[in-house]
Amino acid sequence: MPNESIDVSYSQVQDWGDVFQGEISIANKGNSSLANWDLEFDLPAEITNIWDAEITGKDNGHYTIENASWNREIAAGETITFGFTGNGDGKPQNFDIQGSSFDSPSTSDSLYSTSNASISSDLSLDETYQGRATFYDAANPAGGKVASGYDNLSGGALAGITAINNVQWNNSEASGGFLKVSGPKQREGADPIVVQIADYLYERADGLDLSAEAFAKVADPVDGVVNIDYELIGPGDGFKTPYGNTIGQGVVAEGISGSNPWYAAIRLNNHRYPVESVDILKDGGGTTSMTRGADNRFVFNSSSGISGPQDLLVTDIFGQQVTLDNINITGGDTADQVTGEQFDMI
Repeated sequence: MPNESIDVSYSQVQDWGDVFQGEISIANKGNSSLANWDLEFDLPAEITNIWDAEITGKDNGHYTIENASWNREIAAGETITFGFTGNGDGKPQNFDIQGSSFDSPSTSDSLYSTSNASISSDLSLDETYQGRATFYDAANPAGGKVASGYDNLSGGALAGITAINNVQWNNSEASGGFLKVSGPKQREGADPIVVQIADYLYERADGLDLSAEAFAKVADPVDGVVNIDYELIGPGDGFKTPYGNTIGQGVVAEGISGSNPWYAAIRLNNHRYPVESVDILKDGGGTTSMTRGADNRFVFNSSSGISGPQDLLVTDIFGQQVTLDNINITGGDTADQVTGEQFDMI
């Protein structure tokens, strides 16, 4: 047994003489999920049919049974069962169950909630987060626009985006960040995927709401809700984002329709790490702060107005800074400006 919190029990459902039907229950009485389990036991009888599990080994009455795709993870407090029919006498004994332990902050209180004591709003490097993953139709987001304000995507690019929980969304500070994600398929050997944060899961305080295309790379869609690991990363210069640029091309400044000298506004994408602040560099020194507003735009309202392109000082969540020269924040032009400036790899 991996720990004393896993109970395995057998019961006989039917007995027809030389043929019988049995059922094995696995109860997880601990605080951690058990993922990708396999169960070994001795049984002198011959198993002729099995359901809700798979026989992966048999040697002189010693059986190895593995999970089916839909019950690969046994949540804390959950009991799963599988059944079989067999010929002969005897019952399973000498149970030995193995699997990987999975600790998740997912609780009933984190569903339809805006708080979760298990996670901080600030994303960190070299920290693995755990939670639930669901999926949504990212090609047709609610309200017709993703919360980050980025363009809607289509085709294969949809596999590269996700919504993050409302705690770590952190008033859109997480927008544009990159996460390495592992789910049930990765625990079976698949490579992790990388997704960019484009939206937030407003009703849940843990985990991710992946695009349907991304979810299919970490789990079977029929699973619906699965446990995942995810971590913030800084992609290398050659990484191409779902929005079409490589990280090495630098931060992309997206123009805002309606911006003008009295309402200066800009949105940033393609930054290696999430952006914490944007300041306008003044002629002769000093800075003027822009305010992060709705849909991840940075805004400066001015009663006197400002004119012409501006130089911007951009700071990421780790304190790194880059200067973006001659950025149009007042002309109402929605064209992207690829700057060539990028945060260093930490």
